[in-house]
Parts: sequence; structure tokens; C-alpha cells
Amino acid sequence: MRSLVLIFVSLFVFSAIFANSMSEGDNKEKNRSLKTTSVFGTVSDKTTGESLAGVKIVLNRTQKSVYTDFEGNFELPEVIAGYAKITVSYISYENKVETIHIDPRKLNKINIKIKNISN
Repeated sequence: MRSLVLIFVSLFVFSAIFANSMSEGDNKEKNRSLKTTSVFGTVSDKTTGESLAGVKIVLNRTQKSVYTDFEGNFELPEVIAGYAKITVSYISYENKVETIHIDPRKLNKINIKIKNISN
């Protein structure tokens, strides 16, 4: 009788471990299936066309943010495909919110023009 109980307990423990390892594998597979890509572009003054350095770009659904470089260029790496809103903000310029479509099969380049409100 004792050996029968030991067998049942062993089978129960083994099945619980096996089920847990299967669900972890499923989660890893789901994460692998999410396509990621980069979104990049430039930010410039709407009136003059001048590139703007130090502009903050936020991907709203993740709160991931980056700043433009000295030539107004930016890149948001490892962005999940789909629709997303980005917010662009800079001192003395209007904040701008844009909806973008991120496609992992295409070049996701956006050029954003923002309006100076200090003039």
C-alpha cells in the first residue's frame, strides 16, 4: 500500500512539473511571435524646416522614450508591430501626438514637423 501511495505522489509531482514546463514554453513561443522592429525619423521646425536637437519622443503604449540627436534624428528600437501613438515634446514648441502604424516588414520612418509657439 505504501509503495502505491508513493507511486501516485510521484506521478502527481511529475505531472505538475511537466505542466509547468509546458506553459513556460508556450509563453516563450508567444513572446517570440511578437514581431519587433525599429521606428526612426527626424523632427524639424514646421516653419523653417530646421532640424531640432533634444526633442523628446515617447511611445505612449510602452512609455519608452528617446531624444533626437544633433541633426534631429531619432530611433525607437525593439517596438512591437501594430498601431501606436507617439508624443513629441520640445521647449517652446507645441506638443504633438501622432498615430503611427508599425510594420515589421517595412522601413518605419516618420518625419515630424512641430510648430514653434514662442514667435
